[in-house]
Order: sequence, then C-alpha cells, then structure tokens
Amino acid sequence: MNYNYGYNTGASQGDSNPGEQPHPPLPLPIPSSSTGGYQQSLPSTGQDQLPVPELPLPIPRSSTGLYQQSLLSTGFSTDPYQSPGFGTGQDQLPVAQLPLPIPSTSTGPEYQQSLPSSSFGLGQYQSTTSTGFGSQYYGPAINIQGATPATSPQMTYTTPVFTTRTLPTNQPTSTTISFPPLMQCPATLPADYTARMMLDHPPLMPIFDESSGTVYNSSAANDHYGAIAPLREWPLPEGLGGYNVLSDFDRYTPFPNNPLAATVTEADVISTTMNAIFNPVETVLSRNNYNCQIKAACEDSHTVSVPTHLGSVSHLSRIDRSYSYWDGQSQMWIPFAIIEFKRPGALVYEEWRAAFANGTEVGGKGTKLCRQLKKYGYGLVTPFVGAFDGRVLLLLFLDGTREQWYHADTSEARSTPAYFRWIYNPVEMKRNAYVFLRDALRWKLRQEGRL
Repeated sequence: MNYNYGYNTGASQGDSNPGEQPHPPLPLPIPSSSTGGYQQSLPSTGQDQLPVPELPLPIPRSSTGLYQQSLLSTGFSTDPYQSPGFGTGQDQLPVAQLPLPIPSTSTGPEYQQSLPSSSFGLGQYQSTTSTGFGSQYYGPAINIQGATPATSPQMTYTTPVFTTRTLPTNQPTSTTISFPPLMQCPATLPADYTARMMLDHPPLMPIFDESSGTVYNSSAANDHYGAIAPLREWPLPEGLGGYNVLSDFDRYTPFPNNPLAATVTEADVISTTMNAIFNPVETVLSRNNYNCQIKAACEDSHTVSVPTHLGSVSHLSRIDRSYSYWDGQSQMWIPFAIIEFKRPGALVYEEWRAAFANGTEVGGKGTKLCRQLKKYGYGLVTPFVGAFDGRVLLLLFLDGTREQWYHADTSEARSTPAYFRWIYNPVEMKRNAYVFLRDALRWKLRQEGRL
C-alpha cells in the first residue's frame, strides 16, 4: 500500500525557496529520549491541494512502557486534534483521526496524527466503517507491551464499546431527530362519569376467533375435588349490593376501549376484557368497600395442605384474578372472591343448560372447570367463584361445606350443589360482576365477624 508522507503541525522543518515546489520529506527517526520528537509538515500550496494521509509515528517509551493506539472517528472537522493544512473553506472534508498514545511519564511529548477519510481501504488503520443502517464500526485499540530484559514484545487488541445509532441510509448522520415538546396536560384526567355510568356503559367486546376454545389437561390434584350437581338458579341479592343507591356525587374517569382487541387465547381474554369489564367494576368497588382496603391480584398463588392416602400434601392454586381485603387484626389479606379466565368457547351453553335442566353433573369441558373452581374455592376458603371466556360471564356460589368439596382419594369426592348466573349479554356483565364482588365481600366480612 502506497502512502504519501506529510506531517503538518503548523510549522515546517525547512521552508522551500521561492519558486520551488515543495517536496514531501522522508520520515525521520524518532529519538529514543522520552522528551525528543521530530515534527514534519507538508506546506500548503492552496485550496486545490488534496489531503495527504499520514503514517503513525512510533512513540518513544521506556522499555516497560505500554503503547495504546485507538482508532476513532471524529466526524466533521471540528476536533481540536485535527491537523491544519487540509483546506480552509466550508467544503472541507471530515477527517478521521488516529489519536496517539500518551507517554507513560507526565512530562513526555504527545504526538498528534490524523488520517484523512477516503473511499479507499486503509487496512488496519481504517477507523470507521459505515453499515447499511448508518451505524459505525470502530476498530480495536492496539496495546503494545514493550520488551523487557525478561520478556519479549507483546501486542494485544481491545475492542472499545460504543453506542451506535441506527438511521436510514438516505438520512445524514448529522441530523438529530427528537420528539416535540410534551403537551401541557391536566394533573388528572377528566372525571365526568358517575358510578352508575361506569357500570352501565356498554363495553366494546373484542373480535373472537371461532377456532379457539381448546381446553388443556388440568392438574391431577383437581381430581380430589368433586363435580357440581345440581345447578340451581342464583337470584340477585336484595338491594343489589347497593347498586341502586350508588352515589351520584363521586366522579370517575372512564376506561377507553381497545378497538384492535382480538381474543384468541386465554391471555387475550385477560388483556382485552380487563379494561372493558373488570377495571371499571373494581374502580367503583374501591369506593364502596365497607370501609375496607381491597386489592385485586393477577396470578395469585396459594398453597394449602390437604390429607391424602399417602399423607399430607400441598395443593397449589394459581388464580387468574383474586380479590382480598386487609384484616388489621391478623395482619393478613383475606380472599373473598375468585375469577378464572378461559379461552373463548370454554363455557359451552349446552353443557350447562343440560345440567341445569336434568339436575345432573356438568359434562364436557364444564367438568374440568367445576373441579378446578372447587379447588380454588377450597384453597382460598370462599364459595364465590367465577369464570369468564370473553363471551360468557359465569358466576357461582358453591353450596355445601368446604369439607364436602374435597376427598383424600382421587375421583372419590361427591358432587355438591351450586347456584349460578349465566350472563351472556355484554351490557349486563359489569353490573352483575359488581353485585357479585360486593356480595362476596359482605359475606366474607360477616363470616369473619367484621359486620
């Protein structure tokens, strides 16, 4: 590879005679003393003179010194280390710099070298390489360990870590894109809905995939819990859990519906219907809570010890949505209701209608669901359990005693009755869910002697 030599530090070692053309000097050796150094330059002859690449000079160091050379890009010609003499106008090309290492002693000289950027390859001295997305690759830093009486010279490479930008190839890298200033927004969102409006406003139901509804194998522990039979209609409570007397003075911020929501999996049901159904219900419940602190938790895990023919074992319940209140005396959260989310199509009307009409156990997909809900009710000590598949809201009150829901041997637990509400009209879902949760809270507080 051929290079033209030109060391320009602003002062020439020898001026050319008038009328003579300047000749590039040969590189001079660098004295071994740590305080010496030759500076060579190529005089400028005008604006037509092309930039001349420079070769890095060796750095005089002691035999134990460490030479470090970093290949860095400096962008446009505003770097203080840029050598003068490569043009003075606005059309000056950006120059890639080769910073030289600093001598090990604080009094040693600093050598400043620069390598003009060009379109041809520069081998190991190429400092930056553009990618297809506008980012840059920085070459490795070269670390040279000088020879000592006991060791040979060593050379290592250290690749520096730089943060690169990804920009379109047709966009100048010097252009900075940023967001406009933030808009001035009120500290709180406008709250212009009453409690009844929050519960009565029709939710936007998501788009459903008719091919969904697959039910996977349940935990083997569910077989210790019985089925549900018979099913009984569950009338609304007297006073509708205070729904008829909700305050018109409290104001709430409505939850926006997601017009892009599509429900295919169980996770989709949770994501889309929380905003459409359950968040408004829980917001109203938070202000009508019998003076209790309430929390609603997702993926709430509970473990309960149960007897089996092999001895005592632990059954884990991982509930999609659980509701609890804080008991100041026991310093514990007390669960009072459960909602389990299912894939669309998991609640089959014909299965539940036949069980209700004939007084028999719920069959098909409903069999596994009944055992699962009994397991959750047993673990959290509450008969208020529900399920929602994005199309139907099923609310249950498990009848019988808690001991009757479970058996130590698998498939030996007998069926117990349950009261149910089958809500398929989206307009009715929010207020039915509110009445269910507030009724469950009131029942639990009475069981605990709080009301």
